[in-house]
Amino acid sequence: MKRYRARADVAVIGLAADGDNVSRLRQFAKALRVTYPIVAGNDALMKEFKVQAYPTTLLFNPDGKLVMTRLGQVTRAELEAQLPAASARN
Repeated sequence: MKRYRARADVAVIGLAADGDNVSRLRQFAKALRVTYPIVAGNDALMKEFKVQAYPTTLLFNPDGKLVMTRLGQVTRAELEAQLPAASARN
């Protein structure tokens, strides 16, 4: 089981700010052992998501509403604190 699939109700997608060099992006993801898909982004996409620092984590609920923005690194525990409990998901 891939790490990003630890919960069936959660999807993780990376967004690369400098996605113009897909080969370099693949090498970067491989070196960091990234296990989730990464979208090759650009300046316009970063502006659309209002990214001002790297890394930035955006968490959306199932309705597509932004429920958390975190500048800098975020831990798994911090993300899981924002997710519904197992009993609330069923």
